[in-house]
Amino acid sequence: RLKIMRWALRDWARMRLANKLGGAVTAQLQMDYLPGLACSAFFTIGLAKLDAQLGSRVEALLRAGQSIQRFWLTATKLGLAIHPALAVLAFAHYGETAEIFTADATARAKAGSLATSMRKMLGPAAADVIFIGRIGHPRLKRPFARSTRRPLEQLIEPEAAGPN
Repeated sequence: RLKIMRWALRDWARMRLANKLGGAVTAQLQMDYLPGLACSAFFTIGLAKLDAQLGSRVEALLRAGQSIQRFWLTATKLGLAIHPALAVLAFAHYGETAEIFTADATARAKAGSLATSMRKMLGPAAADVIFIGRIGHPRLKRPFARSTRRPLEQLIEPEAAGPN
């Protein structure tokens, strides 16, 4: 899979071909659908209605960010894993506002459908959602690095010979 992805990412024409052959569907299956079926729950976090006493929207968003971080750290402490689903939120926003985020009319229509589905599922609260995620027990018991790390010996440079 990695070799195919590297090949496709070198050129937009290749990427479009890979997507037509099911590349996007395969990625959705691998990154969204199957992990979603295996998680314990999906959740949303909404921004409370602003009260004049609470301050500005910026302050409210900063407080909400602190609460999300506290929730995430507590979940991690309890041995749970959280995975954000912010793409859903972003594309629903594009669909809701009819923002032209791509030249692909099909993708824009799908964003509109996503916005409609979110409104149906969440009702009026959909407008206040600032975070979507899934939570559950991680598949792996120990953390692992997703990127390749160089051995320590390669990172440490020998001391340069200074003046004697």
